[in-house]
Amino acid sequence: MTDWASRSRQDMRGRSSGKLHAPYLAATSLSFLKPLFKRALWPVVGRFARSGVTANQVTVSSMLGSFAVGVTLAVDGAEQPSLYALLPVWLLIRMALATIDGTLAHDFGQKSRLGGILNELGDVLSDIALYMPLAFIVPFSPPWLSLIVVLAVGTELIGMAGPWLGASRRCEGPFGKSDRTLAFGAIGAWLSVCGSLPAAAGFLMPVFAILLIATIANRLRFAMAEAKTKNKERTQGGDSLSSSE
Repeated sequence: MTDWASRSRQDMRGRSSGKLHAPYLAATSLSFLKPLFKRALWPVVGRFARSGVTANQVTVSSMLGSFAVGVTLAVDGAEQPSLYALLPVWLLIRMALATIDGTLAHDFGQKSRLGGILNELGDVLSDIALYMPLAFIVPFSPPWLSLIVVLAVGTELIGMAGPWLGASRRCEGPFGKSDRTLAFGAIGAWLSVCGSLPAAAGFLMPVFAILLIATIANRLRFAMAEAKTKNKERTQGGDSLSSSE
């Protein structure tokens, strides 16, 4: 079981009986993809670690690559839709780089406060750079893409707020980072092959907005449930200590 699923199940069990909420209601493809990526990339990560490559270097490289792809699509993507083949390819590479930097940090002793900041900031800035060029693609529009970017950033900010609320970093879905990668990668692949999107594709942005709002709600809900459970455990522990004295 992945960390997020384990935490989610524990959080929901911390609520009163009869009000349990199954963690699959906030499922994300991250739970399926991350273990596969980690196993597949472990030899690469090992070579990086032996070569002196650091998690922070991988994080910064991923962010710079996202900026480069985003600028390319913003400048020429509308006139040359074939360039959108870059989007699914880079999103896949970015997911691999995220797995690599996470493994270097957690399994090779490179975890640091600076690395955590770079990782969170890089995710937010990369999402903005990669998604906004679609604002110039029919049938999408700048207002809708701006809303999607704001909500996507909101999901990450709420996820980061978990520790501030007394919980862990939350990664619930249904439209987390890996899910957005799959969705926007599919859009880029369609554009690169067909040259344009059907008019019906306009419904995707409202659907994405609803999924992002649900993601924000789930992350906040699970964070508050975890914080409540931890507070209850601390209170019970304090009461037990007092009674034993």
